[in-house]
Amino acid sequence: MKKILLSFMAAFALSCAAGFAQGPVKYNYIKNGYTYTGTELRRFSNGKDLPIDMRLTRVDLGSKGDVYVLRAFFEDSAPSKIPVGCTWVFHTRGKGLVSLKNSYNSPNLVAPNGLGAGSSKTWWNCGEYYLEENDVLRIMEGIMRMDVMKRFSESGRVTYRFNTDDDSFAKLLGEMYHAVKDAPKPRVTIGSNLNSIQDRGGNRLVDTKKLGIGGDNGISLAYLYYAPSNSESYDMNIFLPGSTVPFNSVITVKLTDGSTIKLRQEKEMVPGHVLCYPTAEQLRRMARGVERISISTTGQEVLLTFPDGKFASAVDQLYNELQTVAIL
Repeated sequence: MKKILLSFMAAFALSCAAGFAQGPVKYNYIKNGYTYTGTELRRFSNGKDLPIDMRLTRVDLGSKGDVYVLRAFFEDSAPSKIPVGCTWVFHTRGKGLVSLKNSYNSPNLVAPNGLGAGSSKTWWNCGEYYLEENDVLRIMEGIMRMDVMKRFSESGRVTYRFNTDDDSFAKLLGEMYHAVKDAPKPRVTIGSNLNSIQDRGGNRLVDTKKLGIGGDNGISLAYLYYAPSNSESYDMNIFLPGSTVPFNSVITVKLTDGSTIKLRQEKEMVPGHVLCYPTAEQLRRMARGVERISISTTGQEVLLTFPDGKFASAVDQLYNELQTVAIL
């Protein structure tokens, strides 16, 4: 298994961050024959040490077993490029030490940064650590302390040190482990539907190609990352040739589970084009199933129905592909 783990690390770096699933799972997709399932970012904070935002990804290699990837953003008051090979050591309760090595080797080794409270600057320094399932299970049984090496200096190693006597870290990792382990089989296979990627000053804008949702109608999505606030958002474009939807018109999305999502037209009177700003959670809900969309306009209502599930399928596909290049 060690050989499989080492040979897989480079391939994972190229497909990191993508997908869709329910609950605490953010993505769940197939790429190059492997299944990738990852959680939302979860925050560990013991109230004393600097917080960690982290995500656990399970990679199902089929007959070769599973590999787990823990990506962590260590909050700090200064940037720190964590070198490849720096360790994250867990002092477990009765199971010895679990020692992981950072493999994050992006050209920008300092992860996303933004403004913290007041006028202070907050940095999120990134590390990525590969685990076998047995490593995850040992940590889940409880740890007393963990030490994260963030850099080398002339005087020795500089580390983050966390005391975790209440086992809060082990509990959080356990929640993420069960979320990815118990996730349903993915519906999406990653394709080539990204249109462009633009990076400026730490910000990122990515838009997708248009996918058909029936007749001449279609949708596309866009992803935006804002470095100053370390946040992200999404645009959804609905293309309806022959219809003009006024600014601020209500878009009601009726889901197959009976619930509804209400959005608004954010674009000024452009024939055939609706622009709205759904949240990531709303996109994931739409990806589970959309029954119909009604758009209220002056003097008329545009009604779109999807008995074939094309709208949900298109959202699922495009949202997943955006996650492959998402920052958070």
